[in-house]
Formats: sequence, C-alpha cells, structure tokens
Amino acid sequence: MELIEPASHVQVRSGGLLFYSDSNLAETDVSELAVEYLCELAVLDEGVTLCDILLLLKSNPPLLQTLRRFWAVELVEEAFAGEASSDTAADDPEEVEYLLLARPCGVALRTKAYDVMTRLMLLGIGFPERDPGSNGRSVGDRQEWSMCGVSVRTCLHYPLRLERTSKVFVHGRDQKATAGRALSMEEINFGPPTLLQILHSICYDLSFFGLGDRKSEVIDSLKNAEFSEMSAADFDKL
Repeated sequence: MELIEPASHVQVRSGGLLFYSDSNLAETDVSELAVEYLCELAVLDEGVTLCDILLLLKSNPPLLQTLRRFWAVELVEEAFAGEASSDTAADDPEEVEYLLLARPCGVALRTKAYDVMTRLMLLGIGFPERDPGSNGRSVGDRQEWSMCGVSVRTCLHYPLRLERTSKVFVHGRDQKATAGRALSMEEINFGPPTLLQILHSICYDLSFFGLGDRKSEVIDSLKNAEFSEMSAADFDKL
C-alpha cells in the first residue's frame, strides 16, 4: 500500500517546532501558533522525540490550557524539572527502542463497520529479538509495552513514530466457547491523525494514573487490590 503525505498538513520537527504545508507545499513556521492548527492532519519528522512534543506544549501556553484536563501542565513541569535519564541497554530486547502512536481498530459484528478509536495508544517498542528464547518470541520479534502511567522523564529521549496503518481485528465468540478469539484482518490506512489527537493521546496515556502524589496513591492501591478471574459467561452477564 502506497503511503503519501496529505496535501496540507503540519509537521512536528526537532526542537518543538511546527511547520504548516499548504496545498502547494509552501511551508510556514507556525510553532508559536500551534493552537490554531490543532485540527490539521499531522506527521512527525524523522528523529522527533517525546521531548520535542513536550517542548511544543511548553512554548504554547494556549495548548497547555487546552489540554489542562489531561495533566499537560504538570507533565511539562515534571519533564523539564531537571536532567532527564537517557540510560538504556543498547539493543536489549527488554528495553524500549522507540515510542509508537498506534490507532486501534475493530469491526462491529452486527454492522460490519469499522470501529476506530479517535484516541491513539502510546506503546513502547523494544529492540529486535536477537536469539530465540523461552518466552516464545522469534528472532526479529519486538516486545510491546503500554506506556500508561510511565514516568515522563524516563521517556524524553525516545524517538516517536506514528503507525501508518491500523491492524483491523474482528472479535467473536461462539455461544458454546469458553473464551473469545480475535481474528486478524487486513491492515487499513486511515491516514494521519490530527495534531490534537497526537497531543491528547500522549498526555492521556502518560497521565493515566495521575502525576506526583496522586500517581503514587493510585499505584499503591492497585498493588494492594485483590483481583479475580472472570469467565466469558460472567462477562456476558454484565
């Protein structure tokens, strides 16, 4: 599938810069006017990191206010409170190589319509597996982690990428089956997200458990909570 950039779009670049390209591909630096371009389709320049996204927020107070409900102000304050850590084990399959903004998509069983989430998922993608291990992964496989609630300061140096296609899944279960199953379908190109989707999704996932003392309280309560398994039949009764 050929992937092309939209005729008009904004591009996030290193240093927290934002450039707008019109239908004639004429570029304009709109870094200080980012709030006016939130609804534009957006792409990321090669090498853009999470730090660059937060720098764009930091230099645009109107953006911070727009995303205040999703802890944008606190995320920026925490991110630039001091020197961030960038120590990772090079090429270690158990370490994150880059961050990926993925767009989950399913298919409604009754209507057969695509069920696309407007909010993207922030994932940590590991380095390729070098040796087949007991974990069931093959050489070249990459581990994926949810970045919900991860400390923003440990992620600042990670490159950020957009998943250009969505893997469409159909979830179904026979009445006599004890568990559901997911059938992988073709990959669909829904085009780039908007700038607002990118910024909102990052703030949403990184502040999923809150920040500071609030985050510590939530995580402690989860550690002390008791969980039990639910059968498919019990789930259907909800």
